[in-house]
Amino acid sequence: MKKVISVFLAVLMIACCVPVSVFAASSSETFNASANFTSSNQLLSDVEYIIPNGVTMTVPSNLTLYIPAHARLTVSEGGKLNVLGSIVIMDFGELYAAGIIDHGSNIEVAKNADNAAAMVQMRYPDLNDDAVKLADKITVKFSYDGAEEQTVPVGGGSYYVPLNKEIKIDAHIIEPTANLPASQQRDKFDDSLLKIKFNNVGLSYVAGAKADTGYFTTTATTGGDITFAKWTNDNDFLTTKRIVLPSGEGYEVLPRFPDKVQRTEDGTIVVKYGEPFSFYVDLDEAYDMSNYEVYIYNGYGWLNLGEENQETGDLEIGKLRAEPDANGYFNVSQVTGDLTISVQGVMKNATINLIGNLLETFRNIFNMLKEFIESLKDLFSGFSNNG
Repeated sequence: MKKVISVFLAVLMIACCVPVSVFAASSSETFNASANFTSSNQLLSDVEYIIPNGVTMTVPSNLTLYIPAHARLTVSEGGKLNVLGSIVIMDFGELYAAGIIDHGSNIEVAKNADNAAAMVQMRYPDLNDDAVKLADKITVKFSYDGAEEQTVPVGGGSYYVPLNKEIKIDAHIIEPTANLPASQQRDKFDDSLLKIKFNNVGLSYVAGAKADTGYFTTTATTGGDITFAKWTNDNDFLTTKRIVLPSGEGYEVLPRFPDKVQRTEDGTIVVKYGEPFSFYVDLDEAYDMSNYEVYIYNGYGWLNLGEENQETGDLEIGKLRAEPDANGYFNVSQVTGDLTISVQGVMKNATINLIGNLLETFRNIFNMLKEFIESLKDLFSGFSNNG
């Protein structure tokens, strides 16, 4: 008996903590024809008022309509609520809209009405549909202030969200499982290139601090449909990578095929993820004796571009020198990150000659000292033998 009572109490406590609608109308009323609301107190408690498909109800500009306690105003899909004036939802009053609300910003919950509800329905499509074909391309989640992030299943679904609140939609392009470091697999596709609309209005994209942490955003002022543009070609969504070609005293790094590269206004070269890129180091005539070294960092590691085409380390550790081909070109077979290129060891020919002459002088002095020491050894050896 004690066990039964404890289970009952546990269930009761859980039920008390779960936020659910407790609205139960004693009657309902359907607006069968489009019309204006005529009185602030037209809606009565314990009644659900329904705006059905094809009907528009308007709150005139000179009217404030109150939704009283235990009353609900429901806008069915295909119905419309036009709020030229204003609507105030009192404590325990409810507004649920699957249909369209015009001027939803004119609706508010009364102060201290903690149990009032103003919700609109957002409908997500079936990603298996031939009109979309995104089932194996993206994952979709959404969230809003004060609620945990929810995952939208591939088959789509309908969800009520708070009116006039920002809705964040995380539509993430599924990255490939290619034989690449995990960090690189996150950067092949650019989520911001997806085309997402809410009631045929394009959503803006807010970039995150790191790759794949951005989201699409909209304000839920009405009920309606989320739509995605059909996926046609993977190349349309590839991330753009940036390459800055450095220059310094005596040298300039240039693309191998200058007519085929795309540049931004500041001169930065941009390429699509996975495309190849080749460059070379052009030395001034007065510096062409330099035995320089080239280092390439792609955001994940250093590239040596040799036969093994190794990539290893981070910005501070495991630095690899890039190796050119037989013609002096540095060939990156696949650009998978922003490239940082550095050239070290470029010096004037005169400086190289001066250093060479100094080294030759030091070498001659060393040899002379060596011969002098050998002579002293022979001299002291002769004294010792005579003794």
